[in-house]
Amino acid sequence: MIKRSEKMQYEFDKLLDDLKNENGTAFNELQSIFRQGSCKKGETLIEIHKPCTNLYWITSGIVKQYQDKEDGTRYTKWFVFEGDLLSSPHSFKFGDPSSEGAEALEDCKFMYISRADGDALCEKYGCVNTFFRLLAELYFIEANARVFFMQAYSAKEKYDHIMEHNSHMLLRLPQKEIASFLGIRKETLSRIRKYS
Repeated sequence: MIKRSEKMQYEFDKLLDDLKNENGTAFNELQSIFRQGSCKKGETLIEIHKPCTNLYWITSGIVKQYQDKEDGTRYTKWFVFEGDLLSSPHSFKFGDPSSEGAEALEDCKFMYISRADGDALCEKYGCVNTFFRLLAELYFIEANARVFFMQAYSAKEKYDHIMEHNSHMLLRLPQKEIASFLGIRKETLSRIRKYS
């Protein structure tokens, strides 16, 4: 559940192939406006209370997405690994200050595109506009699956599911981040790990 499923990865790759086959020029221009970036472990990619103007595609490293409660308690919402997209959708779409943040848990490399550059290319090419619309639909499907995963399963069930499907990723995540993601204390996580 943490990492994009094989089906979703296939659909994402297919979107790129379809765009390339439909209009090679538009595909090349889309590639050309993606910029390369990097950040060190602990650095912030998306700041809470500031507009998120970029869509990121993580090529190496791990990023955690988090949100703060009114009392200041911070909760890890999700982990973004290689090959995954990262943004604050509401902020990216409307330009409002982001209610969520994103911090690198490892040194990261990524490609990113600004909202302004994406909009300009969408106006120039209808196929690029379609590409981003379909991409947003895939993002929505993934987000919907995440909500179900977070609401329907207990902390132990979530941990067992991750162990079954993505155990290699747990080796890269600090225990405190896993505990925060599961909504439990580190001591509770230790007990779950002991009996899993």
